[in-house]
Amino acid sequence: MYLQQRAAVAVLLALAAAAVAQQPPAANGGSSDVHTVFLTDCTAYSDWQSLGMIFSWRESGQPGTLSRVMCCTPEEAAAYSPDLRQLVPTHVAPSFAHNQRTGDSYAAYNKPGAVVDWLAHVPPPQPWVLVLDSDMLLRRPFVPADFPVQRGRAVSAKYDYMIGTNNELADRHIPELPHRNDSDAGPPGRRSDRVGGFFFIHRRAAATTAAAAADDDDDDDDDKAFASTHATDAAVHAHCCQ
Repeated sequence: MYLQQRAAVAVLLALAAAAVAQQPPAANGGSSDVHTVFLTDCTAYSDWQSLGMIFSWRESGQPGTLSRVMCCTPEEAAAYSPDLRQLVPTHVAPSFAHNQRTGDSYAAYNKPGAVVDWLAHVPPPQPWVLVLDSDMLLRRPFVPADFPVQRGRAVSAKYDYMIGTNNELADRHIPELPHRNDSDAGPPGRRSDRVGGFFFIHRRAAATTAAAAADDDDDDDDDKAFASTHATDAAVHAHCCQ
C-alpha cells in the first residue's frame, strides 16, 4: 500500500509539474535589479511547495529572475528527478542539516548554508536578492523603490518571539555586536534584529550575513535556547515589514 501511495503521489506531482512547465519561468519583465531565490530540499513535500512558489512568482509579476537552491545529501541528489530539476534554474547545495562537530541535526541550518553555497558557486548579476522559503507564496512584486532597502539596510519580516537577541544569550554568543538604540527591528538594547522569514537584501550583504549566520549556528548549537530564538544580523541592519 505504501509503495502504491508513493507511486500515486509521483504521478500527481509529475502532472502538476508538467502544467507549471508549460510556461517555464526564467525572467519576468520589469526591473532587472532583483533576483528571487527560494530554498528547499530534495523531498516530494518540498517539490509541491516549489510548484506553488514558481506559479506564484510568475503570477505576481515579480521582476527579475527566479532560482531555486536545494540542500541535498549526495544520495538524495543522485535520486532526484531530472525533469523536476529542470522546472526552474536550480543549484544543488550540500545538506547542512547535520552538524558533524556536535552530532546535532536541525533543518534550519540549511538556510544560511544554502545562501552561502549559492552565492559562492552561482552569484547572480542583480544587485538585490529576495530570499524566500519554498512554503511562501508571492502576491505582489518586491521592487527596491517600494522598500527602505539600501546597502547596509535590509527588509525582513517581524519576528518578535526572538527574545534571544537582547538577553544573556546574546551577550554570551554575540558580544562582538554592539547594542542597538533604535526600535526599527526590535526593542532598543538588542544586539541583533528580531527578523526572519524572507530577506530583501543587497547581494554583497547577503553573502556576509549568511556566512555569519552559518558560523553562529555552528557555535550556538550547544545552546538550544539560543539557536532557536535568535537571528544573526552581523552585516546589515534590518527594517521590519509587518
